[in-house]
This record gives sequence, C-alpha cells and structure tokens, in this order.
Amino acid sequence: VMKLFDDQAMRMGLTRIKSVGERFDPGLHDAIQQVETDEHPPGTVIHEVAAGYRLGDKLVRPAMVIVAHKPAASA
Repeated sequence: VMKLFDDQAMRMGLTRIKSVGERFDPGLHDAIQQVETDEHPPGTVIHEVAAGYRLGDKLVRPAMVIVAHKPAASA
C-alpha cells in the first residue's frame, strides 16, 4: 500500500525535500533544535526529524530539522 501511495504521489509531483547535509534554508526547513558541534559547518542540517514535501514548486510542509551551531568559546 505504501509503494502505491509513493508512486501516485510521485506522479502528482509530490517530492520530498532533501535536508541532511544541506545548508539550512528557512524557506524549506523548520529548525526545532540547534546542536553545538565542530564536526559540521555552522548552519548545516545534521538530522531530519520529520520530512518536508513540495508539490511542484509549492511547499506543502517544511522539513523539521536539527541544525549545527558553532560551539561557544570557553572563557
């Protein structure tokens, strides 16, 4: 059933927004958390909590994501 749904959604033009590893875009992503890390450049999406979707060029639902943040300098 899920395969049939995915096939029909694709034929209608519904596409999933690529998030992980991409630069945070407030027009496509909804940041629900920031994580301090040196492993990823600041502003990079490091985890997707909920997928986002587009129908053609129109945003249906933004992706809920966790974004890398530069660690605070210790005093």
